[in-house]
Amino acid sequence: MPRALHVPAGHHDAQGLLFDVELLGLDRARARALSVMGPGSEVFSVGPFILVLLRSPRLLDSRSSRGGVVTARAGLLLVPPISLQDPSVPESSLVFRRGGETQVAPPISWVREDPSRWIDLSAYSSPTLSPLGEPPGPLPAALEVKFVPKQKLLHADIDAAAIDALREALDRVREELPPPRLRLVDLLRSWWARAKASLSAPKSGSGTRLGAGQVAMEPARLELPRLRPGLFARLRERLGAWVMRGRLLEGLQRALGMRQAEYIGQMLDMFERGDLSQALRHAIPIAPSRGELEPTSLGLAKPRPRDELRISRGETTMRGLAVSDALFDHLRQTYRRAYERLLREGRVEEAAYVLAELIGETYEAIDLLEKHDKLELAAELAEGRKVQPAVVVRQWLVAGEVSRAIAYARHTRAFEAALLLLERRGETDLTRSLRVAYADHLAETGELERAVETIWPLADARALADRWIELGIAQGGPEAARLLAQKLMRGSASFADVREQLRTMLSAATPDGARTRWVLARKLTNELGVAPKGPGALGAKALLSAVVRASIADRGLGRSILSRADLTRAARATGDGALAADLPALADLSSRLEGGGIAVDTFLFEKSDTGSFGVDAAVLLPNGRILVALGEAGVKMLSPRGKTIATFDVPAHALVVSAKGESAIAIAERGRLKRLSKIDLLWRKASRWDELELTAYAPTYREGRWFVATPTEVVALDVLASRAATSWRVDRLGGRVVSIRASELTMAFVMVQSEHTWPSERETWPPGESMPAPIVELWRYDLPSPTLRSRRDAAMTKSWDGRAMQLGLTPEGGLVRVGELESTILVFVERAHRSSESSESESMGIFVEWPKGEGTRLCAVATSTGRVALALLGERGVEVVAFRRSDGKPFVHALFEGTESVSLSLDEAQLVVGDRLGRVWVYDVELGVVAQDLRVS
Repeated sequence: MPRALHVPAGHHDAQGLLFDVELLGLDRARARALSVMGPGSEVFSVGPFILVLLRSPRLLDSRSSRGGVVTARAGLLLVPPISLQDPSVPESSLVFRRGGETQVAPPISWVREDPSRWIDLSAYSSPTLSPLGEPPGPLPAALEVKFVPKQKLLHADIDAAAIDALREALDRVREELPPPRLRLVDLLRSWWARAKASLSAPKSGSGTRLGAGQVAMEPARLELPRLRPGLFARLRERLGAWVMRGRLLEGLQRALGMRQAEYIGQMLDMFERGDLSQALRHAIPIAPSRGELEPTSLGLAKPRPRDELRISRGETTMRGLAVSDALFDHLRQTYRRAYERLLREGRVEEAAYVLAELIGETYEAIDLLEKHDKLELAAELAEGRKVQPAVVVRQWLVAGEVSRAIAYARHTRAFEAALLLLERRGETDLTRSLRVAYADHLAETGELERAVETIWPLADARALADRWIELGIAQGGPEAARLLAQKLMRGSASFADVREQLRTMLSAATPDGARTRWVLARKLTNELGVAPKGPGALGAKALLSAVVRASIADRGLGRSILSRADLTRAARATGDGALAADLPALADLSSRLEGGGIAVDTFLFEKSDTGSFGVDAAVLLPNGRILVALGEAGVKMLSPRGKTIATFDVPAHALVVSAKGESAIAIAERGRLKRLSKIDLLWRKASRWDELELTAYAPTYREGRWFVATPTEVVALDVLASRAATSWRVDRLGGRVVSIRASELTMAFVMVQSEHTWPSERETWPPGESMPAPIVELWRYDLPSPTLRSRRDAAMTKSWDGRAMQLGLTPEGGLVRVGELESTILVFVERAHRSSESSESESMGIFVEWPKGEGTRLCAVATSTGRVALALLGERGVEVVAFRRSDGKPFVHALFEGTESVSLSLDEAQLVVGDRLGRVWVYDVELGVVAQDLRVS
């Protein structure tokens, strides 16, 4: 504390304003305080004054301001003009003059105020509101699954309620039953019913006419006559059937009652009399095999350990299982005989019903319907029973419903499997139709390289492949390099045809240019390894030689981290022995960059160094261009030099870009809703898409599928649909999803259970009190077909004792926890667990710490597989610091003065920062150099 401190009147950086209640009056003082407040401001009562502390300093003139200007000097808050000579003033005290005297108010005497209590709402009445439009309804499914009801197969009504009730009753039969006793009355009753049925049934071969829909047996179905069993064999078979029937009826009667037992007995009698129409209406489905028993199948006892299967003394486990198997086989044989008879009589749909509904042989039923030209019915059955997606796609193609087949293949990601199935069956025409549709789908989702590979086997469609190649090359970047290599290797162009494109690609003196050249070298090396004497091999080798030489120069200039082994392999693929022998010695730059010996790179961006448009979000595209969101001003696509390439007239406060960079989704805040717009970066056009209430969303999407979270569910949105529709969903989560990430192989999300508090702002929790640890769950799915692999509690540790906390996810699905402690920002980055049994120990990740100054708070976090970046708002602006996840050490630090927020984007190669003052900065984290430094205008 200096012995003399003098602050004159004039312009000062105001940390806050002081309002005299006695001079202005309470209402007027509060009104002025409210007029200068902003997000993050703090309000205190200091004696007869109201003190408003601002989140960031403002330049104000103390002679004309609306209140006393509070400025910081030597650790004190002073109200000029003032002179102070007392060295005993406590630090951080408020010092001002009143009535000609200097007064000191230490922080302990301040009383925090809640400005919301100042507003008198007693005279306020809520008006009657009428909505401008209907609120968003539930998201529709992108593809409504078709299914075949039983009524359609049987052409008759079925008492479904009765069957369902019986199924529930049969579930209770599956408990262990004692072995039923064979009673004489049951045998006699069964024998008499069978005798009456045989006397009244017509004799075979007596001129019985075939009914409607029946056909005579085809000669191909005739079998050699079998020898008639002997009398003893027939008696034994009949007695065995009676014994089995008696056991079934007695067991059902004892467990369920006489009514249900009679139902089963009547059903079996109908089958035995040949009254199939009634029998099918009463039949109970069984599993396709004894090893696949379903809850609705008929079994007298559940398979259990040996001791528990001992129903009574003297009976073994094997005998108990034999009884259940025999009953199962009896029903199965009964249904099989009914199926064979229906097929002989030409009742195909009813025969298919027996296979699909009663026996559970869905694939056999599909084949039967297809064989008898019931193609649409076969496809509907395949889709409704959820058989292998490839089979469903083929069935719709066979039925002539090409659009339905393509939609289902896109919905289930079954294109490749369906192509393999069709090729294996030798169905050339169907294979061609699906191949063209699959290639078109890949091109639409930006997978131009795979689209070309898919359609190339069709010679008459190669003109379309060439068009896709040209479109991809025009976009630039690594994808253009791979397509250029394809164009040369497939003989679509000569070396002279692509000379200008190669010159541009080889001359780009930037880290992105170096990365593109190496992608081209690797693609050519792989192609030459597969086809060293292909149509374009000579031109490809010449091009590869030029690329290797350029890569050597990149390596020497520090624009590349390629190893000597990579360059040697590429040089050998050129066939130029001299080039391979003359490769220079190269130090291992990658290990030097990842080591701990490099000092932290530090950058400062002064607040006077600004652009014309505030940037809400900035994303680096794969071709080196940058997409920036400008709020209500729209979206711009910038070249690596900062030149505007295209402007899209859609509002955007955030951006989600596809993995290939061919399209993007612009997100604009509209209250609790988010307005979504689609941007086609290939054809330079944008359109409004939909409005949804989203709590979290993945930062990228692949093949037209974007994972998002609504307040009630997690869904996969079909980006190619004209309106938002889901291709997959999981609901009834029991909490709020706060973060979601999706890669090519996995998708994960973090959910906070709904009954626990989750403060999003530090002011929402009382000062001085620790926030209780919420119950957090981490869900992880395997892709491409979302399959839940783990669901576990992500317990918070005792280290999290701050006022605010954020949760996030790494690209591989590990949990990121961020907490603000008293003087430290603490980040814990967890390794992705592969099992739900994984430990919750903190040793499964790494802690990252960064000192936090007075008033500093966290405003953004970004993670990649190997790194994590933080953005911290302080007095001077926002500082961005990035760490290595391997050791938790920082490697770059940048201060953006004058701004209050930034957007962070981090991948394996670059860190991208955009701020509200129009600055866009790209730092190459692999090479440790600045790749781009732009101002948006």
